[in-house]
Amino acid sequence: MSDPSLILLPWGLGVLDLALWVATAWAKRRASRVPVGISGMEAARLALRSQGLREVPVRLGRANRFILWDGIELTPDVYAGDSAASVVTAAHEVAHAVQVRGAGERRLTYPYAAGRLVFPLCVLAVLAAALTGQGVSTALVISLVSTPLVLFVVLVEVDADRKALGLLDEVGLLRDPERRKAAVLLIQARAARLILWALAPAVLSLWLAQAGVR
Repeated sequence: MSDPSLILLPWGLGVLDLALWVATAWAKRRASRVPVGISGMEAARLALRSQGLREVPVRLGRANRFILWDGIELTPDVYAGDSAASVVTAAHEVAHAVQVRGAGERRLTYPYAAGRLVFPLCVLAVLAAALTGQGVSTALVISLVSTPLVLFVVLVEVDADRKALGLLDEVGLLRDPERRKAAVLLIQARAARLILWALAPAVLSLWLAQAGVR
């Protein structure tokens, strides 16, 4: 790790991620200004009924998430919000319920949870190696292990966004062109950032392999 220029890659990825985060926040803010006429909670229940998942509860929570065997939780702004951003977020969580029904608990939730766990470990290990010049081999192993798991998480999330659009179309909430445009822009912004996350472990693995032989 004697070449200082090698440190630029992880920091460059961080800057790019920040830029995509800003783009996603802008798209979310834009979508939050487009009214839909029903709340995120109502949109979630409509989508669940359309998929034969009436038994899945929808309730207030501290995060937007689908909890296996425990239903869907929505933050107050999404639960009560009647914007395009709220219904897209709610439909995204419904899509996760649909995914679990289709793929099965073990095939989906276990590798998904593992991918969510190893990604921050990968980032921390790489940053430590970049800053200190130590632990390159360990960071490389973590990056290699992270690559397929993070890719799996990204594929699940992208598929959930795709399904969310389909669910909202099915229940008739995106017939208005302005609503559809806002929803698609939000999902596209999310997808760009997810693609970066999918590529990051593989790129960092190559970077660490190169750094280790210098």
